[in-house]
Amino acid sequence: KRDIDNFLAVCAVYFRGICIVDLNTDEIRSLYSPPHLEEEMEKHGNRHRYAIRGYMEDYVHQEDRKEFEKCMDYRALDRILREGNHASFFFRKKDGMKMVLRIYPSKEYAAEHKETIWLFEPCVS
Repeated sequence: KRDIDNFLAVCAVYFRGICIVDLNTDEIRSLYSPPHLEEEMEKHGNRHRYAIRGYMEDYVHQEDRKEFEKCMDYRALDRILREGNHASFFFRKKDGMKMVLRIYPSKEYAAEHKETIWLFEPCVS
């Protein structure tokens, strides 16, 4: 437990959220998330598309929503990940903070097992 707590404390410096999302079931599991994303997950029964849409409406700058919405296109994400790449989505929060959402395939990523790792990072200028 102490090792995990130490690891998460370090992650908190670099990431604003770390989630596992299953593209087949739309289920989300949080490893480290800010309270507002946790609330969205709870409100929507851990269904990712509903939780992330709520996050977008509450926190993503209006001008960046079209770009941010691309992370909800699971077919396009799957295509990118199967090609051996990761997806990156740059956006601003309503408070002006610049962020990047990076999505990686899990180690066992396959057609029947589409778990992904979502990292919310502040952009460093």
